Amino acid sequence: MKAYRFLLMDLDDTLLDFKQAEAHALSDLLHQWQVACDEEVISTYHMYNDRCWKALERGEITKERLQTKRFEDFLAHYHLPLDPVDAGQRYAKALSRYGIVFPGALSLVRQLAKRYELYAITNGIAMVQAGRIVSSGLAPYFKQVFVSEEAGAAKPEKAYFDYVAQKIPGFVKEEALIIGDSLSSDIQGGIHAGIDTLWYNPGKATASLKPTYKAASLEEVQRLLTLN
Repeated sequence: MKAYRFLLMDLDDTLLDFKQAEAHALSDLLHQWQVACDEEVISTYHMYNDRCWKALERGEITKERLQTKRFEDFLAHYHLPLDPVDAGQRYAKALSRYGIVFPGALSLVRQLAKRYELYAITNGIAMVQAGRIVSSGLAPYFKQVFVSEEAGAAKPEKAYFDYVAQKIPGFVKEEALIIGDSLSSDIQGGIHAGIDTLWYNPGKATASLKPTYKAASLEEVQRLLTLN
């Protein structure tokens, strides 16, 4: 691995366990209306939420529309007579409390911060991601957190990575590495921006996209980045 100075690290499903956070937040939300929340309900919400985020990545909907549409679809699925706008706001507040890190993630960023400049890159709602990264314990190790809502563009858009580059003092893309689990946002985004990528792929999936590096565990990420 060549020498890098800047590490642009994805949060959800790379360092933070979004599925757990999502389940806790949805349970908190539905509890307010005395609605039962089981695995099937969580899976159904996840399906609608994922569809909306994928649509956002493709530029088909806006972030504002996403926050309401996922609840329009979810509430309609269960015939729940609730306001999707209110549900979206309550859910975002609940989600901001859950910064659940994967085992080894905190140790990883602590070690990497000794050798690199770390920056978090994330698609999401600024208020939600700010709360989650603080509660996770990761915040002290990142020099900045770049949230798509504040950037005015989302991964994998080149405009998002242009925004990040402009905000980092002395940034040189040849000295930067993007680390993330998502082929469609992190790896494709890196390709669009001309920045090297490390695909965190714990499921050992196959893909046609060609990241610069691959790692199947956070331990492997650490080994790769501490060898040089």
